[in-house]
Amino acid sequence: MARTRNGKRLKPDAGAGGADRISALPDELLHHMLSFLPARDAVRSCVLSSRWRDVWRSSPVVRITRSSDRWRSPQHLNKFVNGLLLLRRPVLLREFELETFRYIPRSIVRGVAAGGKFNDSEEPLRYVELWMAYAINFHVEVLRVWVRSLTRPLKLVQMPLASQHLTTLELECVVLCRRALDFSRCPVLEDLKMRSCRFTAVSKLSSPSVKRLCITNCQFDYQFRTCISAPGLVLLQLRSTSGWTPVLESMPLLVTASVALDIFCSDNSRHDDCGDCHSGACLNCYGVRDGSDKSVLLRGLSNATHLALEAELGVRVFKLDMTWCPTFSKLKTLVLDGWDLDSDFHTALLRFLEHAPILEKLTLELREERFMSIEEICSPVEQLV
Repeated sequence: MARTRNGKRLKPDAGAGGADRISALPDELLHHMLSFLPARDAVRSCVLSSRWRDVWRSSPVVRITRSSDRWRSPQHLNKFVNGLLLLRRPVLLREFELETFRYIPRSIVRGVAAGGKFNDSEEPLRYVELWMAYAINFHVEVLRVWVRSLTRPLKLVQMPLASQHLTTLELECVVLCRRALDFSRCPVLEDLKMRSCRFTAVSKLSSPSVKRLCITNCQFDYQFRTCISAPGLVLLQLRSTSGWTPVLESMPLLVTASVALDIFCSDNSRHDDCGDCHSGACLNCYGVRDGSDKSVLLRGLSNATHLALEAELGVRVFKLDMTWCPTFSKLKTLVLDGWDLDSDFHTALLRFLEHAPILEKLTLELREERFMSIEEICSPVEQLV
């Protein structure tokens, strides 16, 4: 029973009773409750009662999130996480989320004192690979790593990942080199998301098990096209990438695909160093080294049921693909957005209509400044009659 300075006993309040009732819950339910909390808050739960003292040590979920808001410096964060993982019991992990300390070079943020929240040292990334290895070693099923940096991404060179238990992988601001995108040793991986990542000297991204693949704001190689081999894909999102647009291999199970290319990709005419021969016959203007079928995207997308293709001005890979346009035997809905409204667009639209026998819905999302009349849009269709 708690006492005041005068030695008088205090009666337990309703809050204390509530804590006692919570402490009486089964361990499994307590772990489930803690799984929603950031790791720092989960550890602080030990002050609630003696029953809670060690509950956090057996939680199957570890979330190191909002790190820059909770810690004075990356050194303090590193000390906490290392201590957390050292004291944690050898319990298998279900989820591991890691958000690194946010840091920006002092040359960008002026007036920030040395050792402040914004710094350009290596400290925020010092132990990240080690923590990832810890999670993999404890059979983590869901792994999310978000690097909060403008200029210094995390370099993962010692991969590929190897896990018999990993089902979901999410990476942000990570550099993946050479074999780092070979996920053949992750046989149950189904969800793969990469944002603001860079692929260096990566010739192939491969996974026989991935069903949902999302690549956003990533940088592919500028010397050659990366090949994406994922025969089990059901959903594909490829948006706002730089470098050469990747080559898509056959995806027989694909249902929904969305591809959006902007002016930063190497397929933009303004990024063509050697000139555009307009035939797609040379490596410099098309980037496909061999094979009679030189399709970059459309061959891999040909089994989709729902397809959205968006391209900024000057992006020509879709139009070149039309030269070897495959048959979209399952395609029911098609969205074309942002294409140049010229004779090439008419030709592309005509080819789509010719090669999509069961197409039910066609949507043309045209910007106002490049608006076409309904007569101009329908004129190619009349040629089919």
